[in-house]
This record gives sequence, structure tokens and C-alpha cells, in this order.
Amino acid sequence: MLNPNSKVRSPLDLRDKDTLSRRSLFVRMTGFLILVGGSLPLLIGSMAEAQGKTSKETAKYQEQPKDGHSCSICQYFHPPHTCQLVEGDVNPNGWCMFWAKKT
Repeated sequence: MLNPNSKVRSPLDLRDKDTLSRRSLFVRMTGFLILVGGSLPLLIGSMAEAQGKTSKETAKYQEQPKDGHSCSICQYFHPPHTCQLVEGDVNPNGWCMFWAKKT
């Protein structure tokens, strides 16, 4: 039976640093990495947008898909041949380093 006066603590609770376990550190770091990793394509895209469109050379644009990723399934692609981040016409079957899966 639970003591009503006991406090249930989340592994993300930072109030008592002396009781930081390896498990709670792992949970915190995993959450942080998922948050940062998931935001990276959006961050890159936002930075590129703020600066205007980038050249195909800078974006490492190529006319063929890479690892099954192509412009046609990228969130920055606007049919029939425009990219929100890369200058000029782009091939729907092309790819660049800003590729991010459509959500």
C-alpha cells in the first residue's frame, strides 16, 4: 500500500541532484537526443529559409534519388519542380542534403 505522504517522482525531476541514477540520466539524455534529432531538419530548413534560397551546389543537389529519398517526397518540394530551399528548377526524382520526409 502506498503511503499518502510519499512523493512519487518523475525520472526527469531535477530537484535532488544527489539521487541522479544512471537510468534517469539515460532517460533524460535519450529524450533530449530525440528532441534535438527530430528538430534538426526543421532547424536546417528554417535557417536556409531565413537566408533565402541556396544554390544547388551548396545543397549538394543531384538529379537522382539517394537511399530511396527524392524531392517528390520531401516537405520542401512544391510540384511540379520547385523547392522551398534550393534555387532553380529541381527534378522530382532529385535529392539534396536538406531532404526531410513530408509529414
